[in-house]
Parts: sequence; C-alpha cells; structure tokens
Amino acid sequence: MARRSGAGGEWHARCYRLAAMLNSSRRIAGGPADALTSVSRSQRSRPSRIAVLRHPLFLGALALLVVNDHLLKGAGLLPGALTGKLSDLAGLVVAPVLAAALVNARSTRARALAFAAVVAPFAAIKLSAAAAQLLVGLVGLAGIEWHIWQDPTDLAALVVLVPAWRLSARAAFSRDLSARRAEEGSRAAWALERAILGASAVACVATGTPRPDGYFTDAYLVNATPGVVDVRVRWVDASLDCSAVTSGDPTRMFGPSAFNLGITYRLDPQDTLPLNRAVARSAAGIFEETVPTSDGPCDVALLETDGMRPVVVWWSNLQSLEIPQNVKDNRDFWGDAEAAAGRVALEPDTVVVPGQVKKGELQTNVGPSVCAGAPQSSFQWAAPWPNLLAIGEITNVDALSDGCIELTMNYPSIDDGGGSGGPGGPGAGGTGAGVADVGGAGGEPAGGTSGTGGTGGEGGTGTGGTGGEGGTGTGGGGGDPGPAYPAQTHYLCIPLEDFPFSVGDKVEWRQGIDSRGDHVEISAFDSEKRLDVYRNVVDLQLAGLTASIEATGCEGDRLGCGAFVTDAAVAVQTGGATTLLGPGDALEGPDFRVRVGRAERVLAGRDACDAGYQTPNASADLLIAYE
Repeated sequence: MARRSGAGGEWHARCYRLAAMLNSSRRIAGGPADALTSVSRSQRSRPSRIAVLRHPLFLGALALLVVNDHLLKGAGLLPGALTGKLSDLAGLVVAPVLAAALVNARSTRARALAFAAVVAPFAAIKLSAAAAQLLVGLVGLAGIEWHIWQDPTDLAALVVLVPAWRLSARAAFSRDLSARRAEEGSRAAWALERAILGASAVACVATGTPRPDGYFTDAYLVNATPGVVDVRVRWVDASLDCSAVTSGDPTRMFGPSAFNLGITYRLDPQDTLPLNRAVARSAAGIFEETVPTSDGPCDVALLETDGMRPVVVWWSNLQSLEIPQNVKDNRDFWGDAEAAAGRVALEPDTVVVPGQVKKGELQTNVGPSVCAGAPQSSFQWAAPWPNLLAIGEITNVDALSDGCIELTMNYPSIDDGGGSGGPGGPGAGGTGAGVADVGGAGGEPAGGTSGTGGTGGEGGTGTGGTGGEGGTGTGGGGGDPGPAYPAQTHYLCIPLEDFPFSVGDKVEWRQGIDSRGDHVEISAFDSEKRLDVYRNVVDLQLAGLTASIEATGCEGDRLGCGAFVTDAAVAVQTGGATTLLGPGDALEGPDFRVRVGRAERVLAGRDACDAGYQTPNASADLLIAYE
C-alpha cells in the first residue's frame, strides 16, 4: 500500500524505536562534562559494546542505506523496485545489529529478542495493511510523517539476517573476553563509534524521498470525504483504439480480468492522487524507464474502495495541469474550470466526475451483442509447398460437411535426370542420362571414328543425345517417361460455389504472407480463371478493387482472452457505387465475385490473445473469384 503523503521511509518505525533506546541509554548519550576518572578510563580500555558498528559489514550496509535512500531513490537512475529492495537489505543489517548493541545483548536469548523487535514489525507491515496503518499512526505521534510500501515480496530481504546475526554474535563474544590492554588511539575509536551511532540514527529516521509540491497530470482523484480512504487504482491492461473506446461504453468492453493488479493508496481528507499511470507510479515510489501505458491519448482505470461498488473511469485528450497534493486550504481549487476537467472526486459512497472524465459501474458479466449471432467464417487453406511454384492437375473435388473443399491433385516430376554419358568404346558413344524432357549428350567415341549418340536419360519423352565427336554420329534414343508424384490432397475452406475450377484443370498455386495478410492465389494454366483468397487482410487495395472496412452498429463482445471485438462490414467500390458486405455476403460483377467470410474490428487488444487480437485493428477474410 502506497502512502500518498509524507517524506518518511521503510525504516522509520524500526529506527524510531532505536532512537528511543538511544535517548534512554545512560552510556550512549554521554555523561556530564567532567574529567575522566580512572574507572572510565579502564572501561574505555575494554572493547566497547558498540564496537561492532566499526565492522566493515555494518559500515557497508550503513553506506548503502544512506546512498540509496538519499541519492538513488527518486533520481531515476535505478528502477524504484530495485531501490526499495536495496533499502530493505541494508536496513535488515543496520537495524537489528544496532538494536543488539544498544541493549548490550550478550546472550543468545537477548540477541534474539533484539532482532525480533526489528524483524516482527517489518514482517507485519509487509503482510498486513492494518499493521502498516497502526505503525504509521504511532510514529505520527512523534510528529514524523512517512509512508509504507506494502509488498510481501520484500520479505525476501530477510535472508541478510544470517550474516547480521553472525556479526552480532561475534561482537557479543568479543565483549565477554577478558579486559585487554588499551588500544592505541582508543579515544579516536570511542569518538568514531559514537559518530557512526549518530549517523545510523539519522539514516534510519531521515530515510525516504522528498515530498513533491504537486502532480503534473491530466486526470486525478481527490478525496472529498471527511475521513481517510484506502483506494486501489487498477489501469486497463490492453492496447486501445482511443476513438472507439472513449465514444463507446468501456464498462461493457472491460471485465475485471482486463485490469492490472494496480496500486493501493491511502488518502487523507482533501488529498489528491494522479490517475495518469506513469505519474501515479512515481507517486507510489515506483520509478521505471518504461511504464506500461495505453497506445493513445486516452486511458481507462478501475477504482475500488470500501463501501463503494467498483467504478470504471475513462478519459481522452485532457490537458495536463499542476495539481496540489492537498487542497484543504486552496480556496480557488474547486472553482477552477481547468482543474475540473480531469477531476474525479471520491465522496461518501460515490464517485463524482464534474469535468470531461466519464464513469460507470463495473459490469462483471455482460450479455451478447445484437450481432453476436452473425456467422463469421475464417477462410483457411492447406496448399502445397508454400512460397514455391506448383503446377498440378485437379483430379477430384469434394465438398465436406464442415464447409471446406477437398482437392485431389496430380503433380509431374520435377527431378533432374543424369548428365552426359562417358566415353564409349570404338565406334559407339556412351549412354547419356538426360533431364526430364531432354536426353543426355552422346559419349565421345574412342579412336576418332564415327560414334553413336548416347541414349536419352529417364525422365520423360526426351530427344536423343547428340552424336559423338570424331565423326558423323547417330543421335541416341529418347528417354523413358519418368515417375510422377503420388496424388496429393489439399483443403480450401471457402464456399464451393466460389471455386471457379473443375476436374481436369491444370492450375498454379502461389501463396505467402505480405502487408495485406495471408494470401493464396490459384490461377488456371490455360485460361483466365483465378481465385485470390485473403486471411486477416487489412489493406484492401486488391486486384483493381477498392474496398475498406467500416464500423457497424454492433455493440461488440468480450473475448475470453480479454480483448473486445465488434463486427464490421467491407465497403466495396465498383462502377461508382459502394456496396457494404457483411460476413457471408457476396457481390457479383461482370467477370468476378467478391465474398466476405469474416470482418471484425478489435477495439481493445491484449497480449494474452491470439495473433490478430493483440492490437487494435480492422481486418477481414475475403476472396475474389475471376471467371
């Protein structure tokens, strides 16, 4: 839970208790400014109970705590999540070791109690919002304003208690040794220990990020109730078509699963909170180079708080303004027309939006739209050898019960034959193995006499090989016909009436993926017949026809993956007229037919969805058949 106001930090409560110990300790604060007695000198000759503060591990943790909380936090050099974890790691070394040293914990039981006094509150505030608020209130009695980031994953920092415990135990063992000889520079060591002690107390109490004067945001929330409010803000986790979303009904478009986990803020009366997601994350101490945002000048958020039904708010193209953190003493705020544009006010049991922000109650379940029953048919195919030229003869066409066409086709061999024949014996050329349609060249005869050309290679009815060199040769015989490929079966899921070919037609297949979508083209080898089938097409400048995907009056429907999709129509321009084709509709021309199988507009896309439903778009499946 992010505390919106205050400059404190994670270690206020832990170190505030230590500061109290410091004030109540007779030996730490120092005695009267009298001359040193022989007794005090002998005490300084022995190892100090806070000598552990000079250990490199403690000094390193203290340095990390100071640098992280006063230089790195809020500077944008490191992600906010990382600086928060660094603060916890360093604090769980500094605080328990300091606590054990202050109470002079020599026994294992005493050290355990000192460590528990630090670790127990730390774990409680990370797991319980009530414990966090109680601790905030107790420390607030001392006039210290601070905040707590409630994050259970911070408990992973407890791993550093192992080296911290060992360090504290080692220091206790050293203090139980017999008195040693006074160290050289004992006065300097005494002064250094107390300087470190003071620095530790200051580091604990003064940790945190500076309190900003206000927020620069477009939309914002203000607590207009008379009491403290805990509100959770969850932003939509989707890519948005802003014009469609803001002119439509986001409460229908987005269910609870479409929003991220969000952040919980505690707002005092008259506190404000930015709803711009990047600024709101910064207000919660989360600084990131890349902040998840919507794809346009709009956004949708879900507000959840006790005593109020979840409310969806949305806005677009708002001007960003400087908004104070608290408007209690700001007399001009409520009458400022510019500030009212992006205002969302939390009032008792309700949300008020006096400006350009819109709102509506979250709809967990919505009924199907009026066009949800319209048939959508995606055109599919399983064609031979993608991206390669393939010419074959249709030997059978069957219509299947699922609306697809089963095609049986024969393809000729495209294998090469062998090369030319080798040298032959006297008077005869060698045997040549040729390519599919041409026999190999005759072999060179031995002895320079007239030779006979080699036999044409296997692979088709080829011409004979050329005569051998050295005389007038005789051409070899043509090759034998080569084997054809076995019959192949392919599937094309389009209406049978739109398939312009018949059994016996030789056709050429071409297919691939380009900027228009998936595309397969089937054209007759010896006529003008052609079939173009497009899947997920977005660019409709197709084969001389001009078309576009237009919106319809459909309300649209949520998909299981969280996207929101509405039906569309394809507007085809022919002969100066425009015809709207919905799914299943066809348009007949003088020598062509256009049919639409599917036409949809994705208004909100999500990464969890299949391809085509991850970003806002308008796409269609259609075919054009030419006779």
